[in-house]
Amino acid sequence: MKIKCKFYMAEFKHKRTKKALIKFGMTKHMDALKRFSKQESIQFGRSPFQYKDFDIKIILSIPCKTFNDAYNIEQEMLHQFYPKENFIVERFLNEPVNKYSNMSGVTELRYLTKDERKFCREYLNREYITNKMRLYKNKKREQYAKTN
Repeated sequence: MKIKCKFYMAEFKHKRTKKALIKFGMTKHMDALKRFSKQESIQFGRSPFQYKDFDIKIILSIPCKTFNDAYNIEQEMLHQFYPKENFIVERFLNEPVNKYSNMSGVTELRYLTKDERKFCREYLNREYITNKMRLYKNKKREQYAKTN
C-alpha cells in the first residue's frame, strides 16, 4: 500500500494550565509530529512560534492511501463524534480572547474526557487499523492462493 498521508490524533497540553486538548487532523508527513514544526509553519505563512504554548504529542496515526481517506476520518471525528458546538480554546485555557485565532488547526481542537479519549483510541484502532490490516492480510492470502 502506497501511503500518501496520515490521519492523526494529537494531544496539545497547555504549558501554563496543564490542560490537555485533542486535535484530529491529517498531514502529508509520515512523522505526523512534523506537521507542527517551525519549518512547516513558515512554509504556510504562519508564525514559527504558533505552538509555543503547547507540548504536542501524537497519540495515534493512521496511514492512508489518499488524502480523501484521511479527510473522511477527520470529518467523522470532528463532526459525527465531537462537533465543536460553542467550545472556545482561549476561554477553556483562561487566555486572552483571540490569542490562538491565527494558530493553524485551532478549530480542530476539542476537549475530551479520559473516557472519550479511550473510546477514540479504541474506535480508531478497531475501525481503521485492525480491520484495515485484516483486509490487507486477507487480500494478500487470496493473491498468494491464486498464484499457487
